[in-house]
Amino acid sequence: MRSAAVAKLGYYAAHPDAIDSAMRFIAPSDALMHVLDPCAGDGRAVAQIADALTTPSCQAQVYAIELDDERSQDLHEQYGPLGWSLLAPA
Repeated sequence: MRSAAVAKLGYYAAHPDAIDSAMRFIAPSDALMHVLDPCAGDGRAVAQIADALTTPSCQAQVYAIELDDERSQDLHEQYGPLGWSLLAPA
């Protein structure tokens, strides 16, 4: 792995357009949907997915994992109050 990638712990944020493209293949259900992001970063990508899946009849329960201290702090501050299940040092 290149030194820049090592410094970021291999994290590269997903572009919002890439998330939009992927979401064309996932439709909200009439029940609770569980969304897991094993490399959540600052949470923007999984938040975009959860927002796309949330409808009056479908709620998204988010599970996010982030190992980097700085990104996990952002994750806790931004999304912890929303009830996300977070596995991240803070």
